[in-house]
Amino acid sequence: MSLLVDKTCVETCYLTPPEILEPIREYFGGQIDLDPATEPNNPTSANRWLMADGLVSEWTGRVFVNPPYGRELSRWCEKIGHEARARAGLRAVQIVALLPGQRFETKYVQEHLLIPELTAICFIRRRVKFLRKDGTRAPNNPYGSMLWIYNGCLADARHFLGPLGAVVETGV
Repeated sequence: MSLLVDKTCVETCYLTPPEILEPIREYFGGQIDLDPATEPNNPTSANRWLMADGLVSEWTGRVFVNPPYGRELSRWCEKIGHEARARAGLRAVQIVALLPGQRFETKYVQEHLLIPELTAICFIRRRVKFLRKDGTRAPNNPYGSMLWIYNGCLADARHFLGPLGAVVETGV
């Protein structure tokens, strides 16, 4: 008998809770510049958000992305990898992506996320209790979560994100 949880990802709009956002803001020096996969009432307080245009617009600055975990997840992972690669170097976009903590066997993870621009991964210790659009906690998150850090600083990731879970250098 399986637990009564929604592993089909029918509902994909869940907001990131403050206990995850605050260390990410601190990692970015106090401000998230862009949240490309958000709703207007998302508590990230990003300077800019894109909603429906996140998959087609250029990302700049310090980016936090918590994409929908449904059918579009592979497209979001492709976009994360594209933006991390395209802007590597002197004006690199820094990306922290909140993603499911598994799916390493998938083509989209291996081709688009496990790239040289990946600085570190933070293995979040507990299941994230996401928020619904109305701000209430959503129950029964069936997945563990990880923060994928691109074009970032390993020491800062360990310092600011380490309280959430183990931060591991990738060396991809």
